[in-house]
Amino acid sequence: MEVSSDSIDIANTKTLDEFVHLYMPTCTADSKWTHPTSKEEYTISIQTASGLCDEDFTACFKLIELTSSQDYKKSKDGWKPRSKRKEMKLLDLKYLLVKLNDSLEGFVSFMPTYEDDYPVIYTYEIHLTTTLRGTGLASHLMKQLEKVATRIPGIEKLMLTCFTSNERAVQFYQKLGYSKDEYSPPPRQLRDGTKIEAPESQPSVAEILAHPSYKDTIWQLVPTQSGRLPVAKTRGGPLDIAWEVHGKGDIKLVWVMGLGTVMSAWQRQTLRYGHEQGEKFSSLIFDNRGMGDSDKPLLRYSTKEMALDLIELLDHLGWTKERQLHITGVSMGGMIAQEFAYLAPDRIASLNLVSTAPWIENTTTFVENLRTRINMFIPKSLDRSVTDAARSLFADSWLIQPDQTIVPTAATPGVILPPSGVYGMFDTNYERFAAQELTKRLDKEKFQKAGFMLQAIAAGWHHKSPAQLKEIADKVGRERIMVLHGTKDNMITVPHGRKLIEMMQPGVGVIKEGTGHVFMLEEWDFHNEMVEKMFATGERLNKAS
Repeated sequence: MEVSSDSIDIANTKTLDEFVHLYMPTCTADSKWTHPTSKEEYTISIQTASGLCDEDFTACFKLIELTSSQDYKKSKDGWKPRSKRKEMKLLDLKYLLVKLNDSLEGFVSFMPTYEDDYPVIYTYEIHLTTTLRGTGLASHLMKQLEKVATRIPGIEKLMLTCFTSNERAVQFYQKLGYSKDEYSPPPRQLRDGTKIEAPESQPSVAEILAHPSYKDTIWQLVPTQSGRLPVAKTRGGPLDIAWEVHGKGDIKLVWVMGLGTVMSAWQRQTLRYGHEQGEKFSSLIFDNRGMGDSDKPLLRYSTKEMALDLIELLDHLGWTKERQLHITGVSMGGMIAQEFAYLAPDRIASLNLVSTAPWIENTTTFVENLRTRINMFIPKSLDRSVTDAARSLFADSWLIQPDQTIVPTAATPGVILPPSGVYGMFDTNYERFAAQELTKRLDKEKFQKAGFMLQAIAAGWHHKSPAQLKEIADKVGRERIMVLHGTKDNMITVPHGRKLIEMMQPGVGVIKEGTGHVFMLEEWDFHNEMVEKMFATGERLNKAS
């Protein structure tokens, strides 16, 4: 069967009548099913989540509560009625409703979507009253979904999540031929060697959005200065770069963000160096072209052009002295930092290159590399986009550990507290990351696909030769340079970091076992300790010169 990368989107944009006509021709408003014992005749109809009347929606929810709330209560995440109601209203969900004389007796909800980059029919719920269990109706409903799967090009899987504690349901699916998928979450091993069972699944987007701490995910840290600066007037612009300075200290810190990420991702560092230590440091954060509150022009981006944007911004701020800037760049931000160091090495007091590369090369098998590249362009559900990002950026063991973020308090200088007076916590690191990712992705002005792709092209074409890297190291000074990389980095694999260390011979080169791509979150305390040492080294060398 020919696979269409748009088949899921096409299916989900059909009207209900079109969907039934194309994918469920045997399911009409007059579909009937007869109880094998009582001989009572039930109707089976289809409806969208948005088309459910309040009475049917409430009946569906009560049926879930009746049949499954105890399983939820036994699970790690617990029973969350508000989150479940939100999930039930997901835009692309469709419902098969089973009724007897207008009384809802069962339903199944499903959605064509992407799961681990594969087009699938995902079964969200299937619930029946006790009188309908063991009658063959559940098998009949699952067969209807299997027929839908055969009619949407490219779909080879019908997937669902089942509590392992619900042994009867597990046996039912096994009897129908379903088996545990390769992507089912295995037990996780923490860094101390402890093995724990993974949750039945990570919290859904609906659950994250319903979390009481979600609305306070991004802290309101008041900048000392802020603005939008027109840059690149002779380089295809002008285009505006959004920026903020936090703190008023003499030591100037520049934080350069990576691909598809906005300046608020630095908020832990902004809190520490721009507010808690704001008398000592001044911290510059900004959105690269193509992302956040900066402009997103449709032209070719490069890491060199973005470095030139930064130079113009620093000139505007008056941060122009020799050996004044402590620059920390992560991922694509590390590539921009390399370009900056090549263009203006004498302005750098310390250079911290985190989870980055001199150029991107294939360090995995051909098939793995091809799949990674293709996956960037495959449409996905929001749930899958967030979980995929988490898997690419962080070590699995960290994602399931408790959230221990140090948040702003009433004693923090220059912070606006939420109405509750307290910035809340999440249950796990995954939940906090997912909340940050959702605040970004759901803002259609700040996060646009075109800007993301243009940044990705810039990162993909970045290249600093061994000779150029040697020149950077010679002119900046090796003692002023740190390269930091994790062995569990799935975004820019560890051979890239080893190569950067080999070619630059920095004063500090660290390959950290077990760490993923985002040190500033996953290893924030270690990250901060290491960059602080580099700040001190740079200042010491300045005084000695």
